[in-house]
Amino acid sequence: MNPLIDGYPESIEINEQEYAIRTDHRVGMMISLAANDPAIADIERAGIMINLLYIDRPPDDLAAWDGLLAYMRAGAEPTTEKDAGPRALDFDVDWMHILAAFRQAYGIDLNTHTLHYWEFTALLGGLPEECSLAKIIGYRTMTIDADLTGKQKAFYRKMRDKHALPILDKNKAQKDVASAIGAAIRGNVRGGR
Repeated sequence: MNPLIDGYPESIEINEQEYAIRTDHRVGMMISLAANDPAIADIERAGIMINLLYIDRPPDDLAAWDGLLAYMRAGAEPTTEKDAGPRALDFDVDWMHILAAFRQAYGIDLNTHTLHYWEFTALLGGLPEECSLAKIIGYRTMTIDADLTGKQKAFYRKMRDKHALPILDKNKAQKDVASAIGAAIRGNVRGGR
């Protein structure tokens, strides 16, 4: 699917039936937060996330879950856990940087403007390098190469540690959603020097 040609999805097909979804960027953020919320029991987590996305819950939970993960990738190919890399973003930790980045780069106030989640992730992934959020994501996700000088390595380690996200006791839902979100935003925001 190419959103530039086909538009953004407003539903997900499951077992030859279309199920309307909530496409507001805030819902995508809430799904991500639910995936990482230690207060939610693992057994309840997937159901909460499915209920957040679908307006009418599909009867096939496994297919609904697969649809949710595909939607959260925003059209990106799935990644393996090995390819997923470090967690790049946390909507609770980074909210101020996200708000500032969208105002700075796009003139969008995320508190008053509603974006489709796929548009939100595309804009998030396309933030200019000079934006503080892009720099922070770069520090979190970069590989410190052997060809860097000792001073450069020390600087990047210090910045990575300074901007590190809290360690999560990752369950399956957290890994799947983190991988999906990472795949959606990692395309344009990369660690750099």
